[in-house]
Amino acid sequence: MAFKQGNNFGSKSKRGKAKINKELKDFLEVLTFEALEQIEIDKLTNSEKLKFINYSLPYLLNRLQAVDLNSDTENNLFKPVVINMADWK
Repeated sequence: MAFKQGNNFGSKSKRGKAKINKELKDFLEVLTFEALEQIEIDKLTNSEKLKFINYSLPYLLNRLQAVDLNSDTENNLFKPVVINMADWK
């Protein structure tokens, strides 16, 4: 199929962003902050504190990307390091 001048293929949609999704995200954000303000951290057990940290950290930190260690680039920053335990005395 040949290219036809004046077609709209690949152009951005003129449709606006969904309001319901934004409203829902805003509502969940408010609800989450209200719930966090009501938690009494001093009364949590160590196990409960660790679970809280475990569940909340993925939302706070950037996700790690996969790195190909087998690439043959000269500027490879991720070179494997071999440590001989016999050297540690």
